[in-house]
Amino acid sequence: MATQVQFRGGNTNDNENFTGAEREVTVDTGKQTLVVHNGTEEGGFPLLRAEDGAQDFSTTGNVSAVDGTFTGDISAVDGTFTGATTLTGDLTINTDALFVDASEKKVMVGTTNAGTNGTADDLVVANNGSASDQAGITIRGGTTGRSQIFFADGTSGDAEYAGMLRYDHNEDAMMFRTAATEAMQINSSQSLLIGPSAGATTTITSGGAATFAGVVKADAGIDFSGISSTADSGSVGNNLLDDYEEGTFTPTLTKWNVGTPTPMSCTHTTQQGRYIKIGAVVHARINLFVDAGITWGNSSSALTVDGLPFTYGTNNTVIYKGFFRYQKTAGDPPTLTNYYPTDFEWYGYGTKVYGVTPSTGSNWDETYDGFTQVVIEFTYTTLSH
Repeated sequence: MATQVQFRGGNTNDNENFTGAEREVTVDTGKQTLVVHNGTEEGGFPLLRAEDGAQDFSTTGNVSAVDGTFTGDISAVDGTFTGATTLTGDLTINTDALFVDASEKKVMVGTTNAGTNGTADDLVVANNGSASDQAGITIRGGTTGRSQIFFADGTSGDAEYAGMLRYDHNEDAMMFRTAATEAMQINSSQSLLIGPSAGATTTITSGGAATFAGVVKADAGIDFSGISSTADSGSVGNNLLDDYEEGTFTPTLTKWNVGTPTPMSCTHTTQQGRYIKIGAVVHARINLFVDAGITWGNSSSALTVDGLPFTYGTNNTVIYKGFFRYQKTAGDPPTLTNYYPTDFEWYGYGTKVYGVTPSTGSNWDETYDGFTQVVIEFTYTTLSH
């Protein structure tokens, strides 16, 4: 090149404090770029250098580019990028309106501090300048569309929405999914539906009523303290229903004193016992059949049925006779005869019931040689009076 053109110039500080003539060009030897002057603007207008390498760039006007790769700092009032833009450093917009931490790969809105949690800081939205400030995120969908957040552990199939929080704007319903299946829904009536396909198992209405298609498990019981007492008098001692169970037991026919050294013995054909227990209340049913030929030995006192599943809270509580019959050989000539004692009642004691002759208040201690049949159904409590 035969012709050499040189312009006045200096370092960046020199140029920033220099007001050049209109259409004058100076050289910024610090930034290695040209500065165009208009005769009035101090510092003029630095031009962006068109070459690779880090370069700080500042403008008070618009930035418009089809494609851009910036490896230095970018400071601009307005920017328009219509193509691909690559920033290899952090991105800061208006101090903390938006901050992208390039090294940590975190995005922050309203802050430059992601916190120290470490498990939920990839996107942080903050507005906590004062105690009363509120922060929030809005996801806006169409009136018949859906707004949703997916929790994925993969990039295809069910893994893309293994967990999901969805709002259906058409149905005005909030849905929750686990294992890619809808597990719970709050519908437009504010009723909570729980279970497969949301509602197939449990429904809790906004008024407080609940419908359960499956089993309700309450390990600690059910508390009814929120319900006012309906008693005409007295006071409430407990509102906790802590037990419900159904089961079986094995009743046996015996005597109050089994006897020794020759105890009573017999052969049971039927030994059926069933019970339902609700709290401290037990409802029991006994069906007992004993063959003829009981060996009474030296047993004594009242005829007894033993083996109740729960202990009487108050002993010597009258039950009633129920169905009781036995056979005994009597008469001349001797005949095996059925007897249905009328002056007879059962009383509860411990885990057994025993026979009493109520007219005399004495134990029913009859012995006989035929069969025995006892069918009684009664209710008692494990609480003491």
